[in-house]
Amino acid sequence: MAEEKKESGGLMAAMPVTAVLAILASLFFTSSLPYQDERPSSRPLQTQYTAAQDVEARLWQDPFVAVDGTSESIEKDAKSLTPESNHLACDINAHGKERIYCDQVTDNKDITILAVTLSGGSYQEASEQRMRRRYAVLSALINQGFAPKDEQHIGYFKPDSGTSLQKKVPFEWWSLPAKGKERKLLLLWADESSLLDCPATKLKELLFEAHPKIQIPYAPPKSINYAVIGPNTSTILRDMLKEVEGKMSVAKDGICNEMAIKDKLEKINGQIVYFSAGATASDNKLLEGLQKVKTEKETVSNYFKSKGVKLYRTTATDNVMMIRLMEELKLRHVNKKDHVVILSEGDTFYGRAMPEAFNEKWDDLWQQDNNKTVYTYSYMRGLDGKLPDKGDKTASSVEKKSDNKDKSSADNLIELPEGQNQKDYLRRMAANIFDLHQSLKNSEDKNGSQKGIAAIGILGSDVHDKLMILEALRQHFPHTLFFTTDLDAIYSHPAKLPQTHNLLVVSSFDLKLRSELQDKIPPFRDSYQTAFFLATQMVLYEPSIPYNWDDVKLPPRLFEIGRSRPVPLPTKDDFSTDMNEKCAWTNWFACENNVQPRIITTPLLYGSLENRLMLVLLVIIIPPLVSWRVRKYVYHWIGFVLFLVFLVYLTDLWWNGYIKNDAKAEPFYWHEGISIWPSQLLRLSTLLFAALFWYWGYKQIETMQKAFQAVSSADHHKSVFALPTDPNTLDRWSVFFIGSWEETSDPDVNSNDLWKTYLGYYHQKLGFFPVSMLRVLGHVVAFFLGAFFLISLSGSPNVPARGDFALEMNKDIIIIAVLATIFLITWVVQNARLCERLITHLSEKPSQWNEIAKRWAIRKNKVPPECVDDWLDIQMVVCLTETMRRLIWGPMVCIALLVIARSPVIDDWGIPWGLAIVFITMLLYAISAEIYLQRGAKRARTKAIDQLSRKIRGLRKHLPPNEDIIKRIEIEIERINMLRKGAFRPWYEWPMLQSFGGLSTLVILLQYLEGVWGSGTF
Repeated sequence: MAEEKKESGGLMAAMPVTAVLAILASLFFTSSLPYQDERPSSRPLQTQYTAAQDVEARLWQDPFVAVDGTSESIEKDAKSLTPESNHLACDINAHGKERIYCDQVTDNKDITILAVTLSGGSYQEASEQRMRRRYAVLSALINQGFAPKDEQHIGYFKPDSGTSLQKKVPFEWWSLPAKGKERKLLLLWADESSLLDCPATKLKELLFEAHPKIQIPYAPPKSINYAVIGPNTSTILRDMLKEVEGKMSVAKDGICNEMAIKDKLEKINGQIVYFSAGATASDNKLLEGLQKVKTEKETVSNYFKSKGVKLYRTTATDNVMMIRLMEELKLRHVNKKDHVVILSEGDTFYGRAMPEAFNEKWDDLWQQDNNKTVYTYSYMRGLDGKLPDKGDKTASSVEKKSDNKDKSSADNLIELPEGQNQKDYLRRMAANIFDLHQSLKNSEDKNGSQKGIAAIGILGSDVHDKLMILEALRQHFPHTLFFTTDLDAIYSHPAKLPQTHNLLVVSSFDLKLRSELQDKIPPFRDSYQTAFFLATQMVLYEPSIPYNWDDVKLPPRLFEIGRSRPVPLPTKDDFSTDMNEKCAWTNWFACENNVQPRIITTPLLYGSLENRLMLVLLVIIIPPLVSWRVRKYVYHWIGFVLFLVFLVYLTDLWWNGYIKNDAKAEPFYWHEGISIWPSQLLRLSTLLFAALFWYWGYKQIETMQKAFQAVSSADHHKSVFALPTDPNTLDRWSVFFIGSWEETSDPDVNSNDLWKTYLGYYHQKLGFFPVSMLRVLGHVVAFFLGAFFLISLSGSPNVPARGDFALEMNKDIIIIAVLATIFLITWVVQNARLCERLITHLSEKPSQWNEIAKRWAIRKNKVPPECVDDWLDIQMVVCLTETMRRLIWGPMVCIALLVIARSPVIDDWGIPWGLAIVFITMLLYAISAEIYLQRGAKRARTKAIDQLSRKIRGLRKHLPPNEDIIKRIEIEIERINMLRKGAFRPWYEWPMLQSFGGLSTLVILLQYLEGVWGSGTF
């Protein structure tokens, strides 16, 4: 017998494997890397640019900030310029309205004057909004072939002092150079804050200020079109409705009285067309209180039409979005008995209107009034407390005093309830909502249910406030359904994924239009940019817009925030029309009112149907070609193989039909973290693996038993134990309990008798069914019922499924996969325990082996006759435990697959404490098989060493002692002590564990997985 020594150098041997796995993991999980800035920074030049557009600005810059940054000294210098010195074609009254048409050839040209209303706030979010919307408008012009007159500068003019307009109006010129289609466009950027009370009159006054017939009467244009992208807030749109109705209180003072400027406005020929791209308040909310509204279903556009005003609303209203949201919540199994929390701004019209719209549609969905399961909370915008930088550092210095005291303490990192920072209100609001959740769970509501909060909606307008609220609430509600409105690219930023993962977003638009309309423009930062992009191009193609635009109702889109992008969810509107490739801005009717991009679904298998079938055939055919063992049995499995190919074919056809044509389908994505289907595939893999592993393990035990029963070394048997093949017949009830195997009263242990008893416990049948399987099934039922009870106590685990089909499939697959796993665990543990009982009884007393086994040990393995019985004991333990140890990995793999299937990396799965205890119990139960084997091996080793040591002591009593025999026995004792086979090798010396870095790697992996489950991201 070769001496077995403990392996060394495990760490060095493990390093290559660990390094390769780390590299592969980094390649798979690295999604995007930050871009590097290549442009060198430079000091700005204080130069004067003497043209109509004289303010330096990129096309994506905030127009208000750009013109506000001009100094008074530059303006004074500009006033002293003369036409001869600056080559302008008109007299300059520095930044007067005459400046607009300097250097412009307008005679016999088509001119469109487009005013775009923007928020005039000085806060960071207002500036960002202006940048985004200007980018969208200019992208639309570029998309239609327009070119800027000056891509590096923007102009501005100062309206007459008698007007109530903003002090500086930014403008820029664009032109369409296409031959035969020459066209000019004057773009005006209007401050919405200056339009309050009477926006219609003020917008007309603004257009009058920029009227070409007023500024250049000697060179009239061919035609003039007027358009306004606005009003873009619900407040201004509401004011415009009141103004048209004549109910504005300021009208009495003459501010909104058009008669005062009628003589000016009459010089504007043509009708102004309004495109409201940003106002989302519902029609009934905006028309509320107006006396001349005919019906409850009256729309804002129709009302304006009756007043001679043409206005298109290009963005879905709050009511339409809430209807779509209700449909999705119902698909997510949020029913009328569930509790929903709504958070919105209390200081904006939008924030006050959204909860009302939600409650209205919630009541309509469940056909009930005054629902008490919706709880509303309000907050004020600007939770971070940041104000515009005005050079006053007093406030900020006061707030930073506490930071200088002690930054080492974690308590000091929590904001103090004082100063500009409003986060402490958010912290207390989050705690209050969590208290409500606990109260609802611990007491019955009016519906008799004990449910906590099922969904939380954040219906504000400021995206940064939304992110802060998500950060605060995710700590208390890690796997609750969150939803909001208006898509923003920041939701998919890797740094924000811990807050935004699996966030449900209902939005008027995607970040882009369908490819025929988006053309060469990249996706935008938010959905409002898409709305402005659409509205701008509608301005250019206004005659082709359907006359019944108010009945078109562009449907909103639903998204779930994935790991790398917002994933669009299918709705019934996505299947109502086909994606006509003839859709274009010049052929609007071919678009069939569908401007959203196509939803590209993920197939179960990539490639065409033929390629997928070829892949399946290759997977099935290659093993017989490379393995003679497989070829040996291929004819027995040919029918099963053909059936499997046909099954895969049918499954693929059905799956593609389900994913592509069912609006209620749960989407399928491999690595976005928003689909339960990868989890279901893992569970099906668990079921398949458990079945195949059980069959393989059954064959392994059968082979082991045949090896023990071999009477010669023929037929490739490595050992000859010559044990009997006929089992003992055991008592009908005793055979159900392995613990009933008791010790005999004989002074010695007969290995043949022990083996026959072992076979009796393994093979005895009750009718046609093996009792060993009945033992396993009994344990499976008991374990499953206990697990079900424990999970019920902690609350059912969340199921992030969409639609009833996905929910039912999840339930069925989980039950089958869990039962298969418990069965495999129990089967392995029962067999391990049976082996342990065999080893224990073998180790209780001196053993007696048959002569065939002894001759094999002495002749073939050169075992000393004095040690042969103990050597055979040890070899039997090695063979038993080596076979059983290989089986322990099966349950471990199944448990790992089940746990990974509930990973938040795959979808928004949670593991409540009851389920966690079940997983831990399953793991400990599987580990108990190893404990049984090691306990039996330890007893066998102790017994063998004791027996051999006793023989040495007996030999030393004889004088003179036989040193040769003593030396042979001592060598055998040393071999037994150094044995590292089967269960004689400690688990921490397993080659598989050491190949991954040993215990240190295992500890690091567990810590990492704990972080993954906590954040839901890698």
